[in-house]
Amino acid sequence: MSIESHMGNMQAPSPEDVTSAAAYAEQIRRYSTVRVYDKDGRVMFEGTPRDVAVFWRNGGRGRLKDLGSISNDKGETIVRFGPKTDHGFVSREKAELIIGVLNQFIEDDNVSKESAVLSESERAVQLRLCKNVTKEVYFKRRLTLPDDLMLIGKGANPDTLQPLYRVVSGEVGQNFDAHGIEKMYQFEKLLDLLENGISKDKPFSTAPFEVRDEDRAALGPAFGTSGGTCFKGGIAVVTAGYRESLIERGIKHVFVNDLYAGLVGPLQKMFPQYQIHLLSEQKEVLEKEVAENS
Repeated sequence: MSIESHMGNMQAPSPEDVTSAAAYAEQIRRYSTVRVYDKDGRVMFEGTPRDVAVFWRNGGRGRLKDLGSISNDKGETIVRFGPKTDHGFVSREKAELIIGVLNQFIEDDNVSKESAVLSESERAVQLRLCKNVTKEVYFKRRLTLPDDLMLIGKGANPDTLQPLYRVVSGEVGQNFDAHGIEKMYQFEKLLDLLENGISKDKPFSTAPFEVRDEDRAALGPAFGTSGGTCFKGGIAVVTAGYRESLIERGIKHVFVNDLYAGLVGPLQKMFPQYQIHLLSEQKEVLEKEVAENS
């Protein structure tokens, strides 16, 4: 079922609106519990992302004018709604599109990875979605993009300079061999890595995902990186599994910078062999893997 079929009689959205909605929907579906608030800060509904989609279909959209925000189970805001898209708010009229994309994601999640091999035409659609995301981010952030990516890589919100997420500790991050995508043509470099893997015939630098503060001075020169860790100020970071060599064992995790959140869904469909996450999910993902291997 297409996104449009979930949208009722809405006017056909622009590619930019779909890309933006996909980024919000991707964040919503990654939490086990989300809350929908009205504009006065009262909880309208709480449940799984699937429950929220059902709530919306079964009457939630009738309270559109009262919609205030959607947050995760810790009360951290995912999207704030207002009369129009401006100053950190998203127009309430676009809530229908966000929920429509969420519905599509939920349906797609029901398809097993074994049956998710894409045809050439389906892959072309996902690739086009990825390119739309990269274009939109560039046009919105082109004057500040390198700085914004770097701030998110350090766990900060580039718009407010406030903390955006908790970074993984050095004790955990040092167990993951990693490589950050940097410099020019970053999406193309990421795509090549995911499609073709790491070539052992070409120079390829790796460094720990994170290290302890007391080890930075020594590890920086050893790995030829700032502070002895991989570069996190680009479009994505790829890592091997727990205590594995990235070059020898290959990619397991892909952490996409949150500015490019809309890439996660399409990339996961194109490359189901990898685990693709937002960079802001690093702590949860890597701590879980360490615990499973300890």
